[in-house]
Amino acid sequence: KLVGAYVLLGILIFGVQLFAEYRNHRDRLVADLKTMATTFGPGAAAAMWEFQESSLQSMVSGIGLQSDVVLVQIRGATGSQGFDWRSPDGAKPSAQLRVETPLVVVDRTGKSRVIGTLEIASNEDRLWGRLRGVVWSIFQVGLALMLAMGVVVWLLVNWLVVRPLLDFSRQVNALGSASVQDVIHLKRT
Repeated sequence: KLVGAYVLLGILIFGVQLFAEYRNHRDRLVADLKTMATTFGPGAAAAMWEFQESSLQSMVSGIGLQSDVVLVQIRGATGSQGFDWRSPDGAKPSAQLRVETPLVVVDRTGKSRVIGTLEIASNEDRLWGRLRGVVWSIFQVGLALMLAMGVVVWLLVNWLVVRPLLDFSRQVNALGSASVQDVIHLKRT
């Protein structure tokens, strides 16, 4: 029972740590997508305002080169202009791993105008790809800790229970051939 509880506790700790790492990596991936959108947004807005289609296509393709990105879209506010990049492996974007930012320019009158949107998305497969190495490390550390604790428990049980019982058993066996007046001596630890 003790070993089963010990293994169950190890699995529970592994699961909690894996969940925490998943959330941490997911939040970091979304933050990376936001950073890309913030970085490329002003340039995309300027290129869209000036009808520089080749610049917009280059931006979409450049953002798509990031390993975590599966979709990049630049859309005009009226839907007239559209530049898309999709991952060549056909990966589908995830709704939770998607960032959309408005493309804003200041017109001649000094007003800010939204002229389109930049959308960058990733998916769960890319997120799990980031996590694979971490999961393996968590598993190895957890296994090493479980083995170390197992050795400690074994040493304590051996020292505090098994050794005194073996000593007691030897003395009881010796009593059978000795006189009744022999005393059993137990070592105190």
